[in-house]
Amino acid sequence: MITKEFRYHITVDDWIDVRFTIDDDSNIVKFSVNYTALIDQKAYPIIRYDNAHDYAHIDRYWTTKKEQIQEKTNLEIIKLARIDITNNWKKYKKKVEQLLGI
Repeated sequence: MITKEFRYHITVDDWIDVRFTIDDDSNIVKFSVNYTALIDQKAYPIIRYDNAHDYAHIDRYWTTKKEQIQEKTNLEIIKLARIDITNNWKKYKKKVEQLLGI
């Protein structure tokens, strides 16, 4: 198995980390896509797509509810996550800032 990691900067203070593991048949078996933001000089996880806990889901750090993702391949979810985060990172960051009282 091979694990790969990439970091994509949205801004100087906002980035997406992508990590995935590929099996010997070139299938993505594990993955995570994390959006992290610097808020008041501290890094906060904002949203994560992953397949930990034996199912694909979204963790939004402003809520405790996990949203299960069904009927998509791991590669499709990784692509979906990057598009979602790239298009909505400002909104997601604002939710966390509000929770922090900023």
